[in-house]
Amino acid sequence: MIRTVIKWVLISAVILLILLWLWAGGFTSVRNFVRTIPNPLDIIWGNATSTYQINLPWQQAIPQGPDISGLTDAGDAQLDQTPDEQSGTTGATAQTSYGVPSPYRGMVTLSQANATESGTAHEYIGLDAREGISAVPLTGWSLQSMVSGVRVPIPGAAAPFIIGVVNQLSPVVLSPGHSALVVTGPSPVGVSFRENRCTGFLEQVQSFEPSLANACPASSELAPLTAENLHQYGSDCMDFARSLPQCSFPTNLPSSLTPGCRAYLVNTFTYSNCVDIERSRSSFELDTWRIYLSSASELWDNQHDIIRLLDAQGRTVAAISY
Repeated sequence: MIRTVIKWVLISAVILLILLWLWAGGFTSVRNFVRTIPNPLDIIWGNATSTYQINLPWQQAIPQGPDISGLTDAGDAQLDQTPDEQSGTTGATAQTSYGVPSPYRGMVTLSQANATESGTAHEYIGLDAREGISAVPLTGWSLQSMVSGVRVPIPGAAAPFIIGVVNQLSPVVLSPGHSALVVTGPSPVGVSFRENRCTGFLEQVQSFEPSLANACPASSELAPLTAENLHQYGSDCMDFARSLPQCSFPTNLPSSLTPGCRAYLVNTFTYSNCVDIERSRSSFELDTWRIYLSSASELWDNQHDIIRLLDAQGRTVAAISY
């Protein structure tokens, strides 16, 4: 009697499971699943184009990185358009890919420069202000890697940089046609700065990547051939001074030079003296800024990355991918 009852209970359970399976679309589900399986012969011979993949119950899903499908080179072209102008792209899709486009877009561009180099001192990207625009203050702006998610602010800079004092930093302002090199690591002189007609002297005592422009005043400008100088230091001293290359300190001074001449040369051909003499001239400031993010580790991937320039409200000014 008990065996009979158990038998009918099992049969009823099986029938109930079959009915539930049919009610849930059993045959339809099987049919749809089978249609997704590629031809086994195609898989064997390597002709399958399907992305079908079988995962065993104990296998874990392969982790995926951030979705950067909207930030390819084709996506960069979309950034230069409004959402309504993007073919088949809604405003919501554009904001997902880039965030809200900035009113400054098209005014400042990004360049890859040395983003793939190893070492924070050698890793840098470029910013360029286009011609025919108003000056663009980078107050509150930042740079972001869309691969790692790291976002770093653009710091203020000294203009000009002064040796031996606490420099006052002000926002970087890119005038039309001006540029900035944004280096990942710390500054060799402690702060970001705008290049000027004297910064070539800094290259003699520090290592910069890339090298600073060798655009110092000529030696004859720093040590002019005046009657006063000739009387005080002598002809030999002035001839030696005028023979010095641009942006160089006097070394290996001839023994024939007087102590007064030696002191004059050492004090004249310096970065600080050059700044004192030149800073009042309209041509003193150059068109390039050196911005240092002071990061202890690299910010941009050495193989592939997508970098965004963001304004103070977090809106996208420009984006590059490599």
